[in-house]
Amino acid sequence: MNEQVKGLSITSILLIIVGLLAMFLSVSMGAKLGENWIIKQQDGFVDTSHYMLIVDTYTTNFVVLGSILVSAGILVGIITYFTFIILGNKTKES
Repeated sequence: MNEQVKGLSITSILLIIVGLLAMFLSVSMGAKLGENWIIKQQDGFVDTSHYMLIVDTYTTNFVVLGSILVSAGILVGIITYFTFIILGNKTKES
């Protein structure tokens, strides 16, 4: 059981770290994807407001993704903790 708890703990920590990275790097990743979007355009010229909308959308997507990953990591950590407490007490009683 300890290996399962260790594995879930590592998974929880990785989810939280990746989520935080996605949130904190969302502006630079959104800008980079916006630049790539401009390059893919036929003539290479776009309206500034349209470009800002694309960058804002990409940035928001990364913030939402990071929030979901952090929340999932915290949830996995909480479930792991309480499962360990509950099942740990049952195995000690047996």
